Amino acid sequence: MSKPAKLFVVLAALCTSLFAQQQQSGPSVAIQALSKQRAALAKEWLQSKDPLHIAWGAAIARQDVLPELKPLLVEQLKDYPEAGSADGTYHPLVDADRHKALLGVLDSVILLGVPVDPETAYKFYGEFPAQSLILLVRSSGNTRSHALLDIFRQTATNNDWLAAGNVLVNARQPGFAAAVLQNFTRHLVVTVVDPHTGVTGGFGSGSSCCGAGGVMGDSAWPSVGLYALSSHPADGATYMLLANGDQPVFYYRVESRSHYSAGGDCSGGQMDRDQVRSQYLAHLLTAPYVQPKANADLDAHSGITITFENAEQYSRELLTAIVGQREGYRRVAKQLFLDQQLSEEEFSAAQPHVEVQINDWRHDRGGLPTVLPNNEWTKVF
Repeated sequence: MSKPAKLFVVLAALCTSLFAQQQQSGPSVAIQALSKQRAALAKEWLQSKDPLHIAWGAAIARQDVLPELKPLLVEQLKDYPEAGSADGTYHPLVDADRHKALLGVLDSVILLGVPVDPETAYKFYGEFPAQSLILLVRSSGNTRSHALLDIFRQTATNNDWLAAGNVLVNARQPGFAAAVLQNFTRHLVVTVVDPHTGVTGGFGSGSSCCGAGGVMGDSAWPSVGLYALSSHPADGATYMLLANGDQPVFYYRVESRSHYSAGGDCSGGQMDRDQVRSQYLAHLLTAPYVQPKANADLDAHSGITITFENAEQYSRELLTAIVGQREGYRRVAKQLFLDQQLSEEEFSAAQPHVEVQINDWRHDRGGLPTVLPNNEWTKVF
């Protein structure tokens, strides 16, 4: 007899037993008896090595809210092998059924509020990133901070990056300021015009979002909650706050028989990481520094207009603007060092990154002189 057929027989027997007890003692007694039987089955199945039984055991644990099964759920998490890393490198396991079973275990752990140590939570990041981050944020200790810092440094997924950063900036975690500053690029848009034109530049942005999606699953398996992160909640789902900040990150759950994905959420796809880094730096700096001059030193994006008179004058104004961007970066780094947010080694390693975009709006575009050669720290295009 196949596994699904055996499970059907067990559940059918429970229903028959329920009907018989209902005839003798009434519905309440029968329901209590059924609850005890379901709890006993869940306890047995959560100690099984069979993925389908584990999935059904986890489903009963969350449906019936059985806190006494929390240790067995944690043991299932600990027994699962690590897959993937913070940079998104992930090699799928050969046994897809184990993957589906663990989705159910993770769902029950999250819904029942089961505490999970950060080491265990982090090992799932490559395979179950949303669930891993939810459990990491709920955990505590130095390992949790190190795991979140690892994700912040490496992940290519914007909502994951933002969630980790929001938690770390609030904790003022050592090493976080250096991780922010190391990748912080200041962007300068330079508009070159003829005299008396009075032209100025501007910025624009756009965004798009994807709805939840998935594929039909196997009816032999219980439905399961699939999770995803969002920085822009939309209608149609219940969102829970995961990591508060200037741009909060939420998570949402979709009940499904699919065991693959909760669907795309593209709200993080258009994220300007340098703008977020600027906000993080403002939170890390002391208030006396922030108030008088932070706007200029922390701007991720700024723009100037140069009225072209001659090559020498243009070169001088452009070079002055670039130097100003670099000096603002260095002032921020120095203050972070004085605030003990940067170690001496981190402060010495800090190098300003500046990207300059030249928009030549002159009528006679005869070519502009090269002021600085592009290198690792400064790029002009």
